[in-house]
Amino acid sequence: MAKKGSPKVVAALADCLKKDKFWGTAATCAEGLAKTGGKAALDALVAGAGHKEARVRRAVANALGGFTRKPEALAALKTLAADESWHVQGDALRAIGSLRLPESRGILESRLDDKSWHDAVAAGALDGLGRLKDVSLLPVFEKWMGVGHSIYARDAALVAYARAAESKDGAYDPLVLILETETDHYVVRAVMDALRTLGDPRAIPSLSRLLARLPEGSATRVKDAINDIREGKKSRLEELSGQVDEFSRKLEKLEKRLDDAEKKKG
Repeated sequence: MAKKGSPKVVAALADCLKKDKFWGTAATCAEGLAKTGGKAALDALVAGAGHKEARVRRAVANALGGFTRKPEALAALKTLAADESWHVQGDALRAIGSLRLPESRGILESRLDDKSWHDAVAAGALDGLGRLKDVSLLPVFEKWMGVGHSIYARDAALVAYARAAESKDGAYDPLVLILETETDHYVVRAVMDALRTLGDPRAIPSLSRLLARLPEGSATRVKDAINDIREGKKSRLEELSGQVDEFSRKLEKLEKRLDDAEKKKG
């Protein structure tokens, strides 16, 4: 868990989110507020949902997803899910899944048929449903994984399927079937990533057959997937733990700078 920031740090990040003229800096401050946590940080992000820049609102939506089971976060994300920007809507729906509240599933399923550029909204809803890690949703994901949907929606459905099916025996079967017949390289790549997430060595023969069909210059990603499954990939939890440690170090440096600045004023 990230170290909670001092009130001074949270106030500085909130002020940055509200006032900084460069969207990139404001977006970074939204991310910082999510990692510090606490009510003051959540309040600042809720206020930030009304930022005039869509790229900042996307960052705010993603940050609000870190406040698991917080109704205040859901209320703000519902507003963002009706944003004028399809990308903001998609990110808000992803974050609603991360909250894992009882209402999350219904909200997300109701948005699956929304039409948007590159299926940004449907893909966000599928991603959000995947974050619920609910095996009862596997038929929904299998439907969207199939031919007839856009590559963007299919990609999101494949990721969601892997998340929800990670503990289900034999979950690799539908993915292998797609791998054996699919011709779109974008979808094939998404299937390989899903198989890597599942980590089931029974998928290796199908990956090996794919490897044999590809020219040498295109085979690297398949080899990596096979090796990751054989050796056991580094868990996502370990990756996130490293990111949290790095942020904690940055937070400590920021607190020290604020303390030094106050001493100079005094």
